[in-house]
Amino acid sequence: MIPCFLGDRKCFSLHKLCLYEVYGALGPGIIKSCRNGFHLANCTLHVCHHNFKCLSYYCIPWKYVCNGRQDCPLGDDEHQCVHRKCTGLFKCKSANTCVHYNEFCDDMVDCPLADDELFCDLPSCPSSCQCLMAALTCFNASIQPHTYIASFLFISLNKSPLQSTIVDELSNVVALSLINDKSVEFCLHIKNQMQHLIYLDLSGNEIIKITKTCLCKAPNLLYLSLSRNDLKSLSKNLFSCVFSLFYLDVSSNRISFFPISILMSLGNLAVLNVLNNSHVIGVDMDVISPSLKLVLTTDFHLCCFTMHPTNCTAKVQWPYACGRLLGSLSLSVMVWCLTVCILFTNALALSNKAYKSFKFINASETKRTYGLTVTFLNIADGLNGVHLLVVACADAFYGKTFIAYETIWRRGFSCNFISALSLFANLMALVLLTLIAFSRLMIIIFPIKTRFKEIRFILKVLMLCTLIVITFVATDIALLLAVSKEGQPLPLCLMYGTSTGIIAVISGIYASIQLLATCVILVLYILIIYFLYKSDKGKAHIDTKRGGYVTYSMLAKLILVNISNCLCWLPSSFLLFTTLVASEYPISLLFWVTLVLTPTNCIINPCILRLNKIGTMKDNTIIKTSVSDNKEINDKKWGNTQ
Repeated sequence: MIPCFLGDRKCFSLHKLCLYEVYGALGPGIIKSCRNGFHLANCTLHVCHHNFKCLSYYCIPWKYVCNGRQDCPLGDDEHQCVHRKCTGLFKCKSANTCVHYNEFCDDMVDCPLADDELFCDLPSCPSSCQCLMAALTCFNASIQPHTYIASFLFISLNKSPLQSTIVDELSNVVALSLINDKSVEFCLHIKNQMQHLIYLDLSGNEIIKITKTCLCKAPNLLYLSLSRNDLKSLSKNLFSCVFSLFYLDVSSNRISFFPISILMSLGNLAVLNVLNNSHVIGVDMDVISPSLKLVLTTDFHLCCFTMHPTNCTAKVQWPYACGRLLGSLSLSVMVWCLTVCILFTNALALSNKAYKSFKFINASETKRTYGLTVTFLNIADGLNGVHLLVVACADAFYGKTFIAYETIWRRGFSCNFISALSLFANLMALVLLTLIAFSRLMIIIFPIKTRFKEIRFILKVLMLCTLIVITFVATDIALLLAVSKEGQPLPLCLMYGTSTGIIAVISGIYASIQLLATCVILVLYILIIYFLYKSDKGKAHIDTKRGGYVTYSMLAKLILVNISNCLCWLPSSFLLFTTLVASEYPISLLFWVTLVLTPTNCIINPCILRLNKIGTMKDNTIIKTSVSDNKEINDKKWGNTQ
């Protein structure tokens, strides 16, 4: 202690040397320490620790600066007080006063509202933790009940698990962060309402399920983070109690079902983070919260249900679009019409064949072999109609919310089944039309000695072709399911259409087969026309008018069949080859080729081959020269030619 001298019997401590303080909040007051100011003499070179230094004079407490009273001899404590910043100091609430942290909780009010003396009754800071007023931050600490952690308002614990007896004491906490604390049963220990809790972070706690009851304990939540847990699903009414929620983070979980309707009650939700989830969205409403400003996700499906898709981090990928499976209502109506026509015409053709088989049970074997092949073709075309029917039903069932179920649809049994069905039907149509053309050519060239008139031989050929096609399709499906976890490459359930992986290989093989079959059938029909014309020209015993009429009518029908096939297969082959070299192409092109051209051909084929009875007319030259079981006609024919 240092005496004041000069008539003042008081003494002052060394840390009060050169420190100007007065009693009383207003006016000059009485100087503390030495009333005669002895402790303020010779302070020009004195260094002020934690206080304000007056120019060439003593020190004053920071609370005297900009308090509207001149405390420095030169008045420099009242300079630059407009928009003052308390760098390294504590700024008092609703005032221009700064206070050093050493003056906190010293039983002396330094701020006008006494906020420097708030929370002074808090317990001592637990070991391995940091405390600042009502805030507690701990890392890898062991929190015991006797630490009175419930007295803090802002609690952040990292790898510092709470005991169950402490959790229920946090009724007054405002912000609670329990990170990597393995707080799996946190919700089970909450008994009292946490009305003041607005911030809750439960990241990295291996939480498997979060319940509505748990969140209802904190109805005023604004921020909720459930990231890096083991959540697999979210119930639809989970957030019905926290309608004021502003930020929701469920990233880095294993969510496989994310119903959009759970967000409809969150009228104030602005940010949604669902990154790093392999979630499948479940939709029972058209749009989510209209207040949503930002969606953080890697799954573009969720973006289709925001009011502002541009504020979504994932963009809608080609070839998908937000909306119906078939793109538009007009295309859906067209597909339904084509589906009905395909199923009707092929069913009519099959029933017509069954009726003729029953009525003309003793028909020639040539007719029966031809009819059997055409029957297989009608079945193949009908399977294409089944594919369209399932796609049209899916479009009608899902409607505008299809994009949310798109992944489920492509991975599901229905899509994979009709994809295999469509590929089987298209390949069988190629094989059968080639077989029809080739068998007709053989019968014309070799009207007597050819096995293509034998029904047993044709049946064996058909069974062998069917087995080969089934094996090819089954192999493709097996490879696709083994390599791709996403199922079918396109929502239309077609096993082609993209230029990546096994799909490119399948597309290349199918396109090559289709183009080759088109060329082969074209050549075969040219040969049929040539030999048919040559055969008709050499038959003088046949009535010229009658024979000429039958021949040219058949020529016209054969040409019509060939044109129909070319109009279907050539654009389809061009599209398939395009998918091999182009990463993206107009998706409408795929829709029109696969949903319009191919189905149209499936309607034309039965109309020409069955309903017009091409190749089966009684007086046709082919029939006259190919009925091996009619010996009288054959003997007469070959007798005249000799």
